[in-house]
Amino acid sequence: MQFSLATYSVEENGTSATITVTRTGGDFGAASVNYATSNGSATAGSDYTTASGTINFSDGDAVAKTFNVPITNDSTWEGDETVNLSLSGATGASLGTPSSAVLTITEDDPTPPAGSMQFSLAAYSVAENGTSATITVTRTGGDFGAASVNYTKSNGSATAGSDYTTAAGTINFADGDAVAKTFNVPITNDSTWEGDETVNLALSGATGASLGTPISAVLTITEDDPTPPAGSMQFSLAAYSVAENGTSATITVTRTGGDFGAASVNYTTSNGSATAGSDYTAEAATQHSSHPVPVASTFN
Repeated sequence: MQFSLATYSVEENGTSATITVTRTGGDFGAASVNYATSNGSATAGSDYTTASGTINFSDGDAVAKTFNVPITNDSTWEGDETVNLSLSGATGASLGTPSSAVLTITEDDPTPPAGSMQFSLAAYSVAENGTSATITVTRTGGDFGAASVNYTKSNGSATAGSDYTTAAGTINFADGDAVAKTFNVPITNDSTWEGDETVNLALSGATGASLGTPISAVLTITEDDPTPPAGSMQFSLAAYSVAENGTSATITVTRTGGDFGAASVNYTTSNGSATAGSDYTAEAATQHSSHPVPVASTFN
């Protein structure tokens, strides 16, 4: 006497599973065998109703016999679950093969969402004198199953090695875990004014859940060093002279006390005792000085 199959299946929304026990190789005399169910991944009481009893064959009887395992239909996704079946205590005939079997209860509820993974913000900032920036990755819209996502850092206007430390890694979420995760971007504090600088952040290679929005973000390292001086612009002299028979007078404008940034200043000529048109040609324009070289500029 044995089960007709080593595996059986029933949908969760079925009322019961029918299990068949056969008698083969002879039918002389009465025979009986005990059957019982036990938990596999399914739980008695919440997923199925325990079944146990005795199958009886009379003398000359080789007709297959059955017993039922009642199934509980719930609305919670648990995936396919199993019930162990066993035969024992044979009398009048021997136990055949298989004397153990597995009943699979196939899930009929929709799979819960795994959610998506993304940065908590599209833009982060950290002071240059901070030790590191903390970047947050969230999982939203579902937490079913384990999930992971890779993160990378790359140069924007900031330079890896001198402004920040670059490293790639992986963020992991366990099944049922929707708690925000973080990683750090170590910041290098220098004494050179460079202005605010940026680091590009990216997420990729999601497994177990989808990529959400945003999956790219920008970290701004805000400058903490004092802005260099821009200096001042002035004539090189308070008085210039030129012979009347000279072709032109060269006037010099200087930039002193700093050279940070581009700068400009307007210049004009106007009559003193000389008359524009008959004694000199009037001039008006703009002189420019570009960072970082404060070279004196001239006009004629």
